[in-house]
Amino acid sequence: MDRQSALCAYLKKYHAGKENAVHSRKLERLFSLSSRTLRRRISRLRQDGFPICSDENGYYYAENQNEINATVCRLNMLVTKI
Repeated sequence: MDRQSALCAYLKKYHAGKENAVHSRKLERLFSLSSRTLRRRISRLRQDGFPICSDENGYYYAENQNEINATVCRLNMLVTKI
């Protein structure tokens, strides 16, 4: 299993739902990634259709559409500020 698939499987198994978000620093340590590489991998997973969400508490695998909508809204707000 490659690192990207392992990251996705880990989030799905241990960090499903907003209440189980994991901070990026922990993921960076677990998968030996820089913060930039982690963000790129998360972005790639999202582009591949995996419902990886994020908020102020960290990353998590979405359990429902509301969690996905909240992440999309947050990301859109970040883009419009740039």
